Amino acid sequence: MFDSVFKSLVTRRSLLKGSLAMASAPMISIGNETRQTEQLLDFSNPFDNLYAFGKLWGSYDSKPIYSAYKGVQFARIGTKRLIPLFGYTGFGNMQSRLNDDQTINIRGTEGGYFTNLTNGEIIDHWDNPWTGETVEVFPFINK
Repeated sequence: MFDSVFKSLVTRRSLLKGSLAMASAPMISIGNETRQTEQLLDFSNPFDNLYAFGKLWGSYDSKPIYSAYKGVQFARIGTKRLIPLFGYTGFGNMQSRLNDDQTINIRGTEGGYFTNLTNGEIIDHWDNPWTGETVEVFPFINK
């Protein structure tokens, strides 16, 4: 099934366009390491690993990447079914910079809050089902 879907999406023309785009892609030069930004990464190369890490966290562009997320935090105990605990919602911005010495700097800010699974309201306290303890929960901003 995958082959038929792939073949219907990839044509000779699209492959040619992609090859031309890669050939004209901007180059990155860090120390004595030079490569195209559209080139496949070689994860056995420490530089490519570090580059990918910075790209996953942010952008190497002059402007930061803005994002938001929403989800549910679960507990996993052994092989038992996952147990939903509380919801969370957050947002942030991240930016990465490649340095001449083949290191990266990542900067950003993130904020978020935790929610009641039943009604979606922001919670200030959470009842830990294992200890019976009520713990304080608070919105956060990481700088």
